[in-house]
Amino acid sequence: MRNLIVGLLGIMLTSVIGFAAPITIVNGNFEAPAITLVGDFTYGNSATGWTASGTDMWGNNPGHPERSRVLRTNDAGWDWNFFGDSNTPYYAQGGMEVPRTPYGEQVESSFCGNGWSQVLSATLTAKTIYVLDYDAGFGKDSPVGNGWYRIQVFAGDVMVMEVGEGLGQGVVGAEYGQVATAYNNWTHQRVSFTTGATPAGLNGNLKIKIFGTGSTSRFLGDVDGDGKDDAVAYFDATGGWYVALSNGENFSDGTLWKNSFGGNSTTQFLADVTGDGKKDAVVFYNGSGQGDWYVAPSTGTGFDAYSLWKSGFGGNYASKQFVKDVDGDGKADSVVYYGSAGDWYAALSTGSSFGAYSLWKGGFGQNSTDQLLADVTNAGGTYGDNKADAIVFYDGAGQGQWYVAPSTGTGFSAYSLWKSGVGSGSTSRIVGNVNAEGPEMEDIILYYDGYTDGTTGRWFELFSNCSAFLDPVDWKLGHGNGSRLLPEYCSWQGLGDVYGTGKDAPVVFYPTEGVWKAMPADNYYMADALNFWDVEDIRYVPWTLGSFAQYDSGDPNVIDEHISMITEAGIDFVILDYTNYINYGYIKERGLKFIERLAIWNANTQHKPLKYAVAVGWAGLTRDGASLEWETDVVWDDFISNPNCPSSNYFTLDGKPLLVGFGSRIYYNSYQGDKTNTNRFTLRWADGQIDADTATVYTANGPEVIPPNEYGFYYGWAFINGSLANNDAMVVMPGWNYYAPAESNDMYGSGDAEVWYNTNWEHDPNFYWNMTVTQNNNYKVVKNMYTEKFQDITIGTASAWTDVDLSSYGVLANQVVEIGIRNSSTSTARDAGVRIKGSSLARKIVLHAATTAGWDMTTMTVKTDANKKIQAYAASTADVHFYLVGIWNISGDYTEKYQALTIGTTGSWVDSADLSAYGVGANQVVEVMASKKATTAYIAGIRGNGSALDRKLTLHASTSSAADCLVMQAQADANKKIEVWKGNTSVTFTLLGYWTTAPGTYTEKFTDVGKPSSNAAWTSRSLSGQSVPANAICEMLIANASTANSNNVGVRRTGSSLSRLFNLHKSSASTARDCGMMHVEADSSSNIQQYLQNSGDTVNFYLLGYWN
Repeated sequence: MRNLIVGLLGIMLTSVIGFAAPITIVNGNFEAPAITLVGDFTYGNSATGWTASGTDMWGNNPGHPERSRVLRTNDAGWDWNFFGDSNTPYYAQGGMEVPRTPYGEQVESSFCGNGWSQVLSATLTAKTIYVLDYDAGFGKDSPVGNGWYRIQVFAGDVMVMEVGEGLGQGVVGAEYGQVATAYNNWTHQRVSFTTGATPAGLNGNLKIKIFGTGSTSRFLGDVDGDGKDDAVAYFDATGGWYVALSNGENFSDGTLWKNSFGGNSTTQFLADVTGDGKKDAVVFYNGSGQGDWYVAPSTGTGFDAYSLWKSGFGGNYASKQFVKDVDGDGKADSVVYYGSAGDWYAALSTGSSFGAYSLWKGGFGQNSTDQLLADVTNAGGTYGDNKADAIVFYDGAGQGQWYVAPSTGTGFSAYSLWKSGVGSGSTSRIVGNVNAEGPEMEDIILYYDGYTDGTTGRWFELFSNCSAFLDPVDWKLGHGNGSRLLPEYCSWQGLGDVYGTGKDAPVVFYPTEGVWKAMPADNYYMADALNFWDVEDIRYVPWTLGSFAQYDSGDPNVIDEHISMITEAGIDFVILDYTNYINYGYIKERGLKFIERLAIWNANTQHKPLKYAVAVGWAGLTRDGASLEWETDVVWDDFISNPNCPSSNYFTLDGKPLLVGFGSRIYYNSYQGDKTNTNRFTLRWADGQIDADTATVYTANGPEVIPPNEYGFYYGWAFINGSLANNDAMVVMPGWNYYAPAESNDMYGSGDAEVWYNTNWEHDPNFYWNMTVTQNNNYKVVKNMYTEKFQDITIGTASAWTDVDLSSYGVLANQVVEIGIRNSSTSTARDAGVRIKGSSLARKIVLHAATTAGWDMTTMTVKTDANKKIQAYAASTADVHFYLVGIWNISGDYTEKYQALTIGTTGSWVDSADLSAYGVGANQVVEVMASKKATTAYIAGIRGNGSALDRKLTLHASTSSAADCLVMQAQADANKKIEVWKGNTSVTFTLLGYWTTAPGTYTEKFTDVGKPSSNAAWTSRSLSGQSVPANAICEMLIANASTANSNNVGVRRTGSSLSRLFNLHKSSASTARDCGMMHVEADSSSNIQQYLQNSGDTVNFYLLGYWN
């Protein structure tokens, strides 16, 4: 049975990497030889073991050493520098110490809130755990609240570890020695991080960043003019404005764009008041009623010097201030609303100031719940008129009434009721252009922390038809609510075109972790399309790109890492899960991105190829074959005939693309409609619960019993009592688990490889990805990499290439097989060979006549075609027989050749010609035949270039017109060369083929492992002394040196009943050999079985190498 390993790819894939022993970094001193330290850093405090200075370093609160930092010169010659001055209080944000060199250059530092970054030049080793010990003390801006911090450890641009600390905050990693005062939090901290398998970018700087939270206001707006809205955070304590630019996929690290602007201001805004397409920072001071407006224009890389744009406007008893374009000139204006009278005043922007204010509307919106400015009318246009209209919302007694007063460009006109009974109880009401109706046409979005039906994180669209609001449309669910990983509701909701699509997307902010989360502005409803972890409360955070982290399954770097891991685990194809709906854009986009990266992976001949198939499920809900017919048509167009999805990468079964349908085969069989589309696929099924004991599928329409002859058609969705027998694949089940697994109480710290959590939130090693890899290797890559056979095959036509159907022997389409070829004539040489059907290669050799008895032998590797056929050539159908001795079950690929190699030198090991001319790639394993047509015995050998193995023997005498043969595999080097030994000019070498994709890792050997001591009996032989791993596939060359007897010889796996024997004829001389080669599978103790007809004869069993 060929066992394919199948992975089901939905929104998430998990990852794991094995790691070396930890390397400890203590107080910045890298102890590993691979690490070069530029400088170290240390914070001191008496409570943590360092000598504290009695002098207060901050200029106030003298006599408090617990609030003092030690100025300490260490062996690297560093001392400390302060941000701030003697007037900076010890608790101020920005009053942090930053190391500097003895020459005064400040080490790289970047502020984000109250943070800094420290760079250590280091070279990191792949797959290594690093542990960092350090002492740290951090100020807070109050005894409670926002005084926590986060530490992120970066290697290059890759975050490799994150820890948090502070009063009331959780800690990731081990912590000890913490001392907290009213405004300080001192700790001796230990963190660990682990480098990946290919640490690109990790060979430079190790960067430690510390970020603070506690922003006062948050905004979305395009501040750099690239068409994408960016995240902006304002910190009132320092007047700091930080910007995280959008790249269309995520926000970059926050950088300081403006400091000391707006401290203690009443309200802050982000709006394009200059009309240059970039949003500017605006602050409003009410204070004692002064009503001052200041603007710091955006330069595209920062906010420029601020200036007073308007004074005496909006102070006193104003209820709300706005900055919005109400006259349609492209510049945002200042607008003030007074709730007691319902008066609206506007001061229009000139591009450099706000002009004189005037009353735009009186008596509109008194005592309303909320007030908004949004362009919801067209004033004769098609979509919007670029002038923001005044909108008020009343929620008194739950009536949910909306009134609009359209802008005329010089005032707000008469108002009218636009909608009633909508929005009551909403957490917030937000303005944005979510459906791209013209450049300025805006909509109202309603957000609910908790909706009336008990759902959370609910978003509704309230569209305008330019004269009224339409009924609300359910837009998003589960976006902004709490989860295990973010156990709080978002504190802020906004709309912004962060993806650069022309539509405003919903964005939320979580204050404790300082996390910004966005969903696309499409109509996909559930947030689990983007983050299944949060929505489904998944407790597993995988090791991804060098850290424990969630990820976006459309991230090319993540996909590449996962493809590498999947192939290393022996998985042959993945199933893209579209069972909820084939046309959900967000999910489909990620599937197509996976296929794009897969094509790049498979184009590299050094990679083990991976294929994909698609699962659909709409018909599983409708129980209607017509639905499946429609879905298969979509799959064909989008995933097979799509030029961006090479069909060669789509997995085929029985000669057709595989399609898995959610829903039982029973309903499909009963469907009598058109099946044109479905007939293009090989169909398999993945229904709900399947009880293997009773062969029952529990469907939405009740139980259905699966006929015994259809067991193999079901890949699962959830098997209750184990999988049904399946000849296609070993099923890696997705999703649902209907029976509770055993749980472990073993605990694992954060420095371990990734683990699952059990239901007690304990790390549970039963769910290691490594365990998956091991199990796959046990069941497929090792035990079923190669299936031993011994099937005698004859053909009916002599002296012609003849089709041979191998399907009856368990051989599949496009599968690589091993064929032994014999000539048993004692008088006549015979031509014989094998090749793939359709080949034009004359892939045959003249086998010399056997001497008195036995066979002359050779072995060739060959690949079947799509119909499981090869072609064979026999000059005599009686004398020439073919033996199927093994089947390679892996998804590797073999390219046949029959190319003579020109070797001039005799009597020594010499390089072959560059084999790349024949398609051989660097480090690929080749199959080479050495043959000799001469009446004298001569030496021939084949080995890897640079090998020290004496991998040669003497071929016995034949004739001048017929050959004695020797076949070996060898691994080409980086220059695509091997080495050969040519004992005489009559010895020739022929490239029979090469592994385009190897079945495993090949290790060359050349050891006579010994012969059996008993006659004509299968005898156990241990290969552990030759370092052969358990279950490896061994390449064995059996050589008969007897000049008196032919010998039945063979090898097989332990426990086999196959009579796997070659009858090698006697040799022409005791120093020469007649040879036959076959592979054999070692057992779990590295044992095989040998057979020798006459144990007293000289017969060698050479281990040429093994696959693992």
